[in-house]
Amino acid sequence: MSKSDLQFLIESGGEVTKARIQKLTKSSNVNDRHYATELLLHASKDEGVSFLMELLNDSEPKVRLTAIKTAAKRYNHEVIQSLIENLGNPMYSNQAMNALVMIGQETLPLMETTFYRSGQNTQVMVKILQAMGRIGGQRAKEQLWNKIDYPNKVVM
Repeated sequence: MSKSDLQFLIESGGEVTKARIQKLTKSSNVNDRHYATELLLHASKDEGVSFLMELLNDSEPKVRLTAIKTAAKRYNHEVIQSLIENLGNPMYSNQAMNALVMIGQETLPLMETTFYRSGQNTQVMVKILQAMGRIGGQRAKEQLWNKIDYPNKVVM
């Protein structure tokens, strides 16, 4: 953290501000971006979504994994969709699936839509089914049951 960042932090009373998170998110320093993902846990839900979306696609594993953990607590439809997209990356798929399961029932409509997307990756489809099974509940059971006759038997 630079001297100006420290001064800004003291002047703002240690408050997590949008400007501070934005600066950290755009930083070329991996540790700054990682810190931004942690700060997003303390920002208002709506305020941090655009920054979280950016960090969910970060090229640095440490940053993206922390962003996925943060997404389980600070989410909207865009964040859920980004988590579903992370199912296609073997490095992040398990963590993304865990975050989707933690969010729960709210993820089901988006996972359903993504499952049937034309040209969808088989691995993503399998992970979506696993997440639905772990979420459970009547709606998840119905969605899983509707896929029992899915033509691609690798998926089922």
